Amino acid sequence: MLLKKCRQANSRKNLFKDRLNAAEKFTEEYLIGKNSEKMTAAASLFMRLQIRETSKLSRGRRFTMDEKMLSLSLYKRSPKCYRMLSKLFTLPSKRTLNSILSTVVISTGICPSIMSVLKENVKNLKPSEKFCSILFDEVCLSSGLSYDSVTDQIDGFVDTGSNLSQNIADHALVFMVRGIKKKFKQPIAYPFCKGATTQHELIRQLKQVIQCVSQCGLKIVATISDQGSANVGAIKILNQETRSYCIKNDLPYDDQFYEIELENNERLKLVHIYDVPHLIKCIQNNLITKNLVFTIDNDVKCAKWSHLVRLIYTMKIMLFLTAKCCHVFLTNILSQTKF
Repeated sequence: MLLKKCRQANSRKNLFKDRLNAAEKFTEEYLIGKNSEKMTAAASLFMRLQIRETSKLSRGRRFTMDEKMLSLSLYKRSPKCYRMLSKLFTLPSKRTLNSILSTVVISTGICPSIMSVLKENVKNLKPSEKFCSILFDEVCLSSGLSYDSVTDQIDGFVDTGSNLSQNIADHALVFMVRGIKKKFKQPIAYPFCKGATTQHELIRQLKQVIQCVSQCGLKIVATISDQGSANVGAIKILNQETRSYCIKNDLPYDDQFYEIELENNERLKLVHIYDVPHLIKCIQNNLITKNLVFTIDNDVKCAKWSHLVRLIYTMKIMLFLTAKCCHVFLTNILSQTKF
């Protein structure tokens, strides 16, 4: 009889504990839901993470994919800042974030996953925010081979995305789309090559990139590169192709533009711009060894490097005198003396 009463008491105790835990959980979820209405989605997600995981041991913490993506965006913005935030708040470790990145496969050439994400984001842009430019440039790489366990492939060979050879790559050609009105930029293709890319191969890849970006809904108005010999030669060939097309179809031709044929048989008119830092650098290198002769209003002028040196020297003197006068002026005001 006594044992039966003891069992009943334990059962009531366990039932009361379950009801108490359920009430505490309901209260916690109610308060979180009530406060979440006053927060942004990211702030609400961060608050739920802190309330749920802070009291757990570090090895027993579990994070949802949304929480990992939020933490990854913070980490990519500033790793140093993320390390400091990890000491103040409960966040996924660097190893957890790197494991997510290792599962993302970005193929050489034009990456389909990047283009699909770009296409979805373009749908939310205003018409004036869709204007963009295509930038491309080559970077030197240290040649070598490495095994990628995620894709089960050996990296380091020449790979354009559509063609893989047995030559070892030592350069990468990077294409990037950048907004004109809205500030955004996104690399979209990076083929590997051996040595500098040839003019005709550059033209083929540039046309392919422009066609894919146009299909995403962006409006390309310009291409930008440095003054590399392959880049200059490729643009000249594109200008010649445009000129031949205009002559053949009796259309007006402007040598400041070149045209690319899209898949819907439309022709996209583009202007090529050489980036300003390289232009300034080339002007400097040419003026050091040569003189620039030009004509203004039928008057022949000559620009020399010594003129720029003299200008800089004069500007330094003017800045010194201006600073000296300001110093004397302020000193007189503070001392309340007449001058």
